[in-house]
Amino acid sequence: MPSLGREIHVKSWLELVSELHSREVVQPRPEEGNHLRSPYVFRGVDVASWSLDTSLQRISKLPTTQPQVVERSLLRSFRKYASSGSFDEKSEWYMLAVGQHNGLPTRCLDWTTSPLVAAHFACGDDKYKKDDGAIWSVDASLLRGVNEASNPGAEFPDPGCA
Repeated sequence: MPSLGREIHVKSWLELVSELHSREVVQPRPEEGNHLRSPYVFRGVDVASWSLDTSLQRISKLPTTQPQVVERSLLRSFRKYASSGSFDEKSEWYMLAVGQHNGLPTRCLDWTTSPLVAAHFACGDDKYKKDDGAIWSVDASLLRGVNEASNPGAEFPDPGCA
């Protein structure tokens, strides 16, 4: 987790918790009184060999399927049939988040600041219990740096404080 491209294999729950709460992952933040917070966001998957595909990418694997066309149709139906007030009509990102939360295939990929929530999703489906799961992690502070360099002046909230 801590370094680019590094894989860590664990054999027990105690090993997993130890890795997820190591000082490499959970670091003191001097700007917050040295509170321990992880700069990482996590995503759990049931099968370690799965790639990081969005639900929209997974349904769009057929050669004749165009993800943009599928998404446009899904969003149009979601707008039409969702309960009034379910989402802010002005924000497509908010609508995508609400839709994804309600099972709509989207281009969004769920990440969490909690490694234990990711662990739940890495071993949550009984039909994959014989497979090794995986917890992906990304240093969100590095991504914020890329966003800030690409979009000077834009504000990007710190997910550790949300």
